[in-house]
Amino acid sequence: MKYTLRIGDYELEILVTGSETISTKWGSYVDSHLVADGSSRPPDLRLELNLEPGWMNEDREKDVRFEERDGTVQRVLVDKVVASGVIERVDNGFEGRFRLNGDTPEVIDGAVSMGLSFVCEESGNLLVHSSAVLKDGRAVLFSGPGGAGKTTIVEELSEGKDVLSVDKTLIAFDPGGMAIAYSTPLGDRDRSVLKTDRAQLSGIFFIEQADEHRVLSMTSWEATRSILGQTITFSRSAVSVNRTMEAIGKLVDLDLSYSLKFEKNDRFWPLIEEALL
Repeated sequence: MKYTLRIGDYELEILVTGSETISTKWGSYVDSHLVADGSSRPPDLRLELNLEPGWMNEDREKDVRFEERDGTVQRVLVDKVVASGVIERVDNGFEGRFRLNGDTPEVIDGAVSMGLSFVCEESGNLLVHSSAVLKDGRAVLFSGPGGAGKTTIVEELSEGKDVLSVDKTLIAFDPGGMAIAYSTPLGDRDRSVLKTDRAQLSGIFFIEQADEHRVLSMTSWEATRSILGQTITFSRSAVSVNRTMEAIGKLVDLDLSYSLKFEKNDRFWPLIEEALL
C-alpha cells in the first residue's frame, strides 16, 4: 500500500509491501497525517519498504555508512539487524529502499524516522525523541530515553490536556525564530491523533523518574547535551552536523529547557506552570 503523509511542512511518500495486513494497520495510526489523493508536489522523501518477517541481515556488522561529495552526504547505506537498504539524495529530496526484518508498525516507524531525520538535517529542523501535550494553546514537550516515562506523562498524567505527539516530535522554527512543535504519527498507538498538528513550543522538559517532584533550569551546556542526545540524527558530514548543531543552538538560546524529576502522579504540573511563567 502507498501512503502520502504530511509531517510539518514535509510530504513523505511511503510504499509498504510484503504484508498487506500490517501495512493497513500502520495506516490506521497515521490517518490524521494522510494527504488527500491528488497532491501535485513532489515528495521530500520517498521510501519503499519491503517487510520480510524472519529475514536476517548478513551484513549487519557494517551498520551505517555515508558516501559524500563536496562535504555533503549523497548516499547512506544501512546494514542493521532490522533493516538493510539505501537512502539517496535526489533533485527534490531523498529516496530510500529498504528490506525490513519484521512486519510490525514499530519496524515501519523506525525506517520512516530514519528517512525523516535526513530530511530534517537538510532543512535545519530537529526530530526529537519526545512526547507533547498542549497547555494554553502551546506545546509542552517531555523528552528522554526509552522507558523514561514520556508516554506515561502525556497519556496518563496529563488529564484534560490534548496530546500533540507520542514518542517523536518535529521541531522547526518560524521566521521570527520561535520554535514550533509538530505532531508526528511515529510512535502513536491505538488512539486518535490531535486535531491540531502544530503549536508554539513553551518548554521542553528532560525527564527522570524520582521519589519527589522537582523542576530545575538547565545551563546552556546541559540543554545542548540533552537536546543532542535525544535528537534523531544519522549523518556525519560536516555540513549536516553543523546544520543540526545550529538548530540545537537556536533552541537552546530560547531558554525553554528544564530538568523534570517526577513521581508517577500528576502533581508535578504546578511546578511546570511556575517554570513557564
